Amino acid sequence: MRQSKKTIHDSLLKADSLHVKSRATIAEAELTLLRALGLEGWEPPEPLTYTRRSSEALAAARFDAEYFAPRVAQLLAKLSAYGLTIHDVAPARHDAFDPKAPKARSIPAQGNALGNAPRDNGALKGRHKKRRQRT
Repeated sequence: MRQSKKTIHDSLLKADSLHVKSRATIAEAELTLLRALGLEGWEPPEPLTYTRRSSEALAAARFDAEYFAPRVAQLLAKLSAYGLTIHDVAPARHDAFDPKAPKARSIPAQGNALGNAPRDNGALKGRHKKRRQRT
């Protein structure tokens, strides 16, 4: 009986030692991969997830997740430092959506103050061609 306790004890010590060694080997392999990809020390530019209380959404009268992204708060802070609002730099669009409109005009082109590119839905292609021809 005493021998089996010692065997079990030795086995547990060896398992623990191998576990610690395997974690170190995995960490080394991850670092090697990150270096090979040129991503060592990389962090996402902003959190990939974020949460807000329902009271904050109600107070802002906004229920879209993008509005609560940290970059929006940063934008609002920069604008307010100059006494500006989003409306001052990017007035609201009042184009009505017409489901019967030709497909090229069914989705209005949009861009915003956050730097998102306008949607390329084909509606502006003719205008771009004319502008290029004039220059």
